[in-house]
Amino acid sequence: MAGRWFLAAGAPASGQAPTVTKRERKSFPPHTHQLHGAASDADVTMNGVIEALHIYDEHNHAILSHTYTGRPLSAQHLLPLYLEHPAPRPNVLYLPNTSPPTLVFSLKHANLLFLATSSSDIEPLLVLEFIHRIIDVFEEFLGAPLLAHKIESNYDVVAQLLNEMCDAGNINTTEPNALRDLVEVEGWVGKLLGSINLPGKPGNFGTSFSNSSAPSIIAQNTPALPWRRANVRHTSNEMYADIVETLTVTLAPSGRPLAAFSNGTIAFTCKVSGVPDIVMALTSPSGKHNLAGFMDLPVFHPCVRLARWKERPGELSFIPPDGRFILASYEVDLLPFTSGKSGNISSNNLKLPVNIEMKTGLGPTGSDFEIRLHVNKVLGTGGPSAQSQYGRGGGGAGRGFGGPHAGTPASPLMEDLIVTVPLPAEVRNLPELRPSKGDASFSPGEKVLEWHIPTKELSVGTSYFGLRCTVVGQLPDEEDDELDPTGFGFGKSYAYDEPYQATSPVRAKKTTEKADDEKDAKKVAQNKMLMPSSASVSFSVKGWLPSGLKVESILIDPRKSKGLGEGVKPYKGVKYLTVSKGGVETRSEPRKRAVRGGLQRAIAGYSSERSIGLGTSVRGGHLEHPPIPSGVMALNATTTFPMPPLPELTPSAEAANAYGLMGSAASAGDTLLPGVVGGMPRRKGSGRGRRCSFQVSRHEARRGTERGMNSSLLATDELTLRRAGQGVQKVGMITPWLEAFPATAKPILEEIDHYMGYKLSDIIANGPGKLLTKTPNAQPAIMATSILILRILEREFGFDIPQRVDVTLGHSLGEFAALVAGGYLEFEDSLYLVRKRAEAMHEATRRAMDEYGGEYGMVAIVTEPEYLKGLIEAIHDFVGHSSAGSKGESSEDVPPIEQVLIANINSKNQIVLSGNIERIKTLATHVRQFLGHDPRAVRLNSDSPFHSPIMKPAVSVVKSILNKKSRVKGREGEDIITFPGKLPCISNVSARPFESKEDVKDLLARQCLETVRWWDSIKYLDQEEKVRRWIGIGPGKVGRNLVGKEVGMRGKDSVKGGGVWAITDPNEIEEVLKGLEDTEHWSDDDAE
Repeated sequence: MAGRWFLAAGAPASGQAPTVTKRERKSFPPHTHQLHGAASDADVTMNGVIEALHIYDEHNHAILSHTYTGRPLSAQHLLPLYLEHPAPRPNVLYLPNTSPPTLVFSLKHANLLFLATSSSDIEPLLVLEFIHRIIDVFEEFLGAPLLAHKIESNYDVVAQLLNEMCDAGNINTTEPNALRDLVEVEGWVGKLLGSINLPGKPGNFGTSFSNSSAPSIIAQNTPALPWRRANVRHTSNEMYADIVETLTVTLAPSGRPLAAFSNGTIAFTCKVSGVPDIVMALTSPSGKHNLAGFMDLPVFHPCVRLARWKERPGELSFIPPDGRFILASYEVDLLPFTSGKSGNISSNNLKLPVNIEMKTGLGPTGSDFEIRLHVNKVLGTGGPSAQSQYGRGGGGAGRGFGGPHAGTPASPLMEDLIVTVPLPAEVRNLPELRPSKGDASFSPGEKVLEWHIPTKELSVGTSYFGLRCTVVGQLPDEEDDELDPTGFGFGKSYAYDEPYQATSPVRAKKTTEKADDEKDAKKVAQNKMLMPSSASVSFSVKGWLPSGLKVESILIDPRKSKGLGEGVKPYKGVKYLTVSKGGVETRSEPRKRAVRGGLQRAIAGYSSERSIGLGTSVRGGHLEHPPIPSGVMALNATTTFPMPPLPELTPSAEAANAYGLMGSAASAGDTLLPGVVGGMPRRKGSGRGRRCSFQVSRHEARRGTERGMNSSLLATDELTLRRAGQGVQKVGMITPWLEAFPATAKPILEEIDHYMGYKLSDIIANGPGKLLTKTPNAQPAIMATSILILRILEREFGFDIPQRVDVTLGHSLGEFAALVAGGYLEFEDSLYLVRKRAEAMHEATRRAMDEYGGEYGMVAIVTEPEYLKGLIEAIHDFVGHSSAGSKGESSEDVPPIEQVLIANINSKNQIVLSGNIERIKTLATHVRQFLGHDPRAVRLNSDSPFHSPIMKPAVSVVKSILNKKSRVKGREGEDIITFPGKLPCISNVSARPFESKEDVKDLLARQCLETVRWWDSIKYLDQEEKVRRWIGIGPGKVGRNLVGKEVGMRGKDSVKGGGVWAITDPNEIEEVLKGLEDTEHWSDDDAE
């Protein structure tokens, strides 16, 4: 690697080549800790330089920029290019579009962002280690923690340090002790004298009290050591060794250890005058002769003489830096092959201070799980040869060290015992937490259970602790009791089908018992998916090491040492510490599919075993093939749908972002996106004449100038009502309507709460905002608010939608509201369908990411109107299939990571692409090269590819629900879809009215993955149906502005709104009504 780059001059006294210090930072890749030996070939070929270093504070404001060479990117230009990469960002980024292309090396520390740049090939590890060294040196000179104001107020020192550490982009001196002899730091006496304006410099008097001395003359008989400053003097001479090991153990469900490692660090503190030459001897439980094979991957400070270590393993000979430094690092495999890795913990030499066991599926319905801890008392002895009963021998006391106090090798002390249990996203709560000792708490947001056991409970010897918990899944649906025990998905029939002759009491009892048994078995299968899959233990033990490594002695060689003084015997001490930050982890039994009657019942969760959709075969068939035997899928462990047998489908309980993309599918300024379209009423008695559309915008509010919306339209005489969608939800959005029309709004909100099964209206009215923005709440909340406004218009103002509206239309999610307004769907059924669809779409994205990797999302492409047709053709040529999303005969065998589709055609100059982001970037490059046009691409604020083939599993979910009966009381035996509806409704897929009940079911399900032909729908209403009046309903007016540019009452600008209005607040209703009255008898012939 980058050999000796951190040495200022000279070499260790022995002349041995030094090695690089291991960095104990989580952000540093583990393999980079092995930086020792001679320089590699990379040092010869990668001879680039560091061009600049930039430091940003927690608000991303540049607080320091230091240029070493060339003309690199400025801090202001570099930061946006760095931030445009999605988090988590790698430590090394390549920016190919800059001139010249630039490598960016990044590191975050103490809320500060460090960015280093280079436009030539350079060893990445070299630059990252250099940034680490800068942080160490800054903390040494400025004090820890490293804060922005410290850097700004000590720029004179910082500038000197940066110039000394790197010269013209080549890394130079990075050892703090060497830098103290090169960098002037004003002492506190100098600052005091300077503040009172005394003449002259404080000279040596001031600097003698400073933390760092000015440059001094090094004695000629003293070798130049870059890591140790000259003329070191201490009144109290002392040396300390601190060995810290991090324990990492993975246990199988049976308790058998799968892996066990201990990563150690030896920190040494030397406060000895002169130039001491120290020898520290280490030993292991198997003796010194095996130490070389015992310590894997050793990494040493440059001061260590490697020849001495190779000749005599276990002896560290070195001239130390002054103060505290990392002497060495290492790794120990606690399960070597000689010990075997079979059986349980007791059958191996591995012994842990804490044994953990987890049992799941307890209780009559399998809703309980239990964590058991066995905490062992560390039995120390008073002798230096003592070995603990844990690990592979304990960290026994060294000569002259140790003692009877707690936290020493003779009496180890365990502290900070915490058990952490991550739970599936489907878990709603843990109503019962029963710890035998300590405190247990569950965080619903993070889905994490934490169990804290106080230290006082750990000091009583061998102890057993237990924690039993009960899990609760998502809120049950009414269909929970209607699961078909046969597995054929027939559902519950209300027909009178009792036998002609009465059933005997005995048979009736057996039938009841069998039904109860099957119901219990169903609950057990559901609760099995709510069980935790792992549990981890965090703790610290003072006075014990799992590897058993010990410091045998620390000696100063008086013959080689210089300036120590006669008769000086430094005080020596050793401490041992073991830390486990969730390092001891046990796994539970893998979740298994519940099988009943030879058919697969997938309940509450996607299994990680097999893929769904996009040509993945399940038991020999594809999801879309009807010959596959029907099974039962429960999306949230409460509702069943007949469909082909699938692997375990578990949509997320939160279904986060399931509609986030659809809400942002048409972003970029004046873009119109999904919603519901419907028509405004004609006045009673008026003839059926000029058309009007009712538009409901579904999505608005994007950051900055990137704004989008999903719209719903009801088209009638000349009117469109627009409803708001995800992104426009805000706490209190129903409050103005509730205050203005309490008699109408309150019963409607109570009806909505009843349909949802919880107080959705409270979340809308009072928040908190974090809860409202979650997709399972946001989507029903937005749809419910839009329906609320529509109902108020009907009941308070006498608008009879079926009599006064001609056609309905919706964009994406808004299509469901359009169907409600048109009389095709009941509001209760639509809410249920929207929620389940959102969960399935979110889960489909998660499944694609888990199985294929990659990044998915949507990108809006904005072009000139004359280029739109050619752009679509070029994309189809690149993709191959407009509906399949992949090139070739079929998309079935093409993985999601290669698929992309035109999700929306929103206007005459904008489309939206959905799928794999890298694939979309390639497509954009293709368009620029072969179309001769450079359209503007805007990444939408979403991480899910809606209306793409990845959403194929959601098609089956929607079809299953649409084939069921209605959930509305009084319509239980009727189909969920009513056809014909009260009004024609335009389909997103066909851009024409639905023609039959089966057409509604088919197109509404296909809408999940096929292109939303919004622009074709608008042109159809405007040009063929002659819609001239459009009204938007809900927050946000982007949809109204967009529609107003393309449609409306041409030549009627004297009328406020020009035929396109919006109702976003109760105060706007009168203005809209007046505009309707003024245009009631208007026709195209009246246009100027």
